[in-house]
Amino acid sequence: MLKIFYQSRDKFVRVLDLLIASVKNSTAEISFLNITTAFEVFHKYFMEKNNEPLRKKFFNELKADGLVQTDRGKWDQIIRYHHLFELTKDIQFFKQNFQNPRKTIALIRDSRNYYTHYSEQKDEIWTPNRLIFANKALRQLLKAVVLKELELPENLINKLLNNRAAIFYQDFENNEYSLHYTGTSPINDELY
Repeated sequence: MLKIFYQSRDKFVRVLDLLIASVKNSTAEISFLNITTAFEVFHKYFMEKNNEPLRKKFFNELKADGLVQTDRGKWDQIIRYHHLFELTKDIQFFKQNFQNPRKTIALIRDSRNYYTHYSEQKDEIWTPNRLIFANKALRQLLKAVVLKELELPENLINKLLNNRAAIFYQDFENNEYSLHYTGTSPINDELY
């Protein structure tokens, strides 16, 4: 692991700096953008070189699910996100916490685009209060792909993520006594 890390130290450090920034930043939207940027940087550095057939395969899977329409001939964000979820799909932590990966990657893409451009949004996005919970789960995904790149066995990655995964979350948007109450339905398994 150390050999792999130090062979690509500068690349790993850029990704880890974004992960640390996402933890330190108290604004959920900015923290989320740190995480998505880390996904994109990680993927660009470690996954894209000489991998065109895999990109096409993932594009076709997403097209069949209606998540993309036009092949732009490059690794678009949603294709990158899909690839990262595919890398971790056999880790038990993600089977339990991301029961609908396709919906999650669509939420990541749509939320990222919204918080980057603040344009009119017709698709569902994570609100700032929901991002508090989503960011914690997405950080775990980022940790997992970094550890996989360092060739840590999946069973140890799973133990590490479960050991560090205990989080508390207050859903302010569904608490009728909260200033952030929106009157929406409770969060369910469809969040991810």
